Amino acid sequence: SKAALAHVNKVLDLDSLHRNALHIRAVISNKDNPQQSIKDLNNLIKLDPTNLLYITQRAIISSEMNDFEKAFLDFQKVLQ
Repeated sequence: SKAALAHVNKVLDLDSLHRNALHIRAVISNKDNPQQSIKDLNNLIKLDPTNLLYITQRAIISSEMNDFEKAFLDFQKVLQ
């Protein structure tokens, strides 16, 4: 929702690497702004490179954006 997104953005204004806020925004933004979701997931993966949830979500969004090469690479990471 717009209210939730506004709240999460306020949290991220105070702490741009707040993991929960980044993850929530990535999920909320997925349909309307998938590029923002990818950016947030990229930041989360930099903070926690072994988190398979973040990598899987990025793979799914990449495939929905028809970026199959990036999606394939992420799915490969998950399956290793």
